[in-house]
Amino acid sequence: MAANSISLSGLARRLVVDELLDGDAAKEASEQAQKDRTPFVKHLVDSELVSAIDIANAAAEMHWSLSQARREMLYNEKPFFRLRKMSKAVAN
Repeated sequence: MAANSISLSGLARRLVVDELLDGDAAKEASEQAQKDRTPFVKHLVDSELVSAIDIANAAAEMHWSLSQARREMLYNEKPFFRLRKMSKAVAN
């Protein structure tokens, strides 16, 4: 895939991974948005490269995935901290 040879990050990478945008098109859109001093998302929507709803869904999925990982980490750590607090209370 062309995206492998192109350095993309954040939302641009996510749109390519989700096959909503070609890697070369993502790079060109990013460069054009920077040149025009326009936000990347606005450029994508105004140019009709990706729909606003597809961008919103990709961004939400990115956030949810991170939030879910954080929730799982916290959920898995809580019993350990509770046990540690209980053992300290018992020791006193």
